[in-house]
Amino acid sequence: MKSLSYLVRSILSISFFLQLSSCSTSKAKNFNEVTMDHQRIAVLPFESKLTLTKKQRHKLGEEKILELERAQGIDVQDAVESYLIGRNLSVQIQSSGVTNSDLQSNGLSLYELSGKDPRELCEMLNVDAIISGYIETIKPMDEELATTLNIAKSLEQDLLGTSYGTVVNTSTNQGNCRVSLFEHKQGDRLWSYNNKLQMPLGSTTQDVINTLMRRGARKFPYKKRRG
Repeated sequence: MKSLSYLVRSILSISFFLQLSSCSTSKAKNFNEVTMDHQRIAVLPFESKLTLTKKQRHKLGEEKILELERAQGIDVQDAVESYLIGRNLSVQIQSSGVTNSDLQSNGLSLYELSGKDPRELCEMLNVDAIISGYIETIKPMDEELATTLNIAKSLEQDLLGTSYGTVVNTSTNQGNCRVSLFEHKQGDRLWSYNNKLQMPLGSTTQDVINTLMRRGARKFPYKKRRG
């Protein structure tokens, strides 16, 4: 029992340095005024980055990593669209298929949209605003340490009948996400969402994306006005 108690205390000391999540949102004070006539918005493919260990990068190769990053950017675009469609919003969400087709028809690469004028993109897509963003998925902890911590949590639960739950985080996957909404007339940023997240052992990249997007969708504006 003493050894178990020591193990639990050790875990708690480690947890000091592990943050479950950190997120923030901001919205322009004149958001309702500026968006009063908005009817349709589009979600762009996200800029994406996979942060891997040197060994992982060598194993995959830079070409494969680039391919995975591009695929992840499209996956996040679809995830954002799916979550927003399920919300009770005052605007329509343009399908990613239409958005990507229009971008490519105008000679734009889906993977090099960062830095483009949001006014021109809105005009090109015939929408009132666009959502763009950046996502990074990280694997920061080696498997041996992660597995050891997870076993310790399991022992604490099984033997003591208690669980520290979110106090102890044995994550092997992390996600950083930034999402911004730009309007079409002045190109102003009307809303932004930032989130840093750590996920439990065994989480996949898709788990990270889904959690980040679900939290972001809950905070998204354009709520339908009552009355």
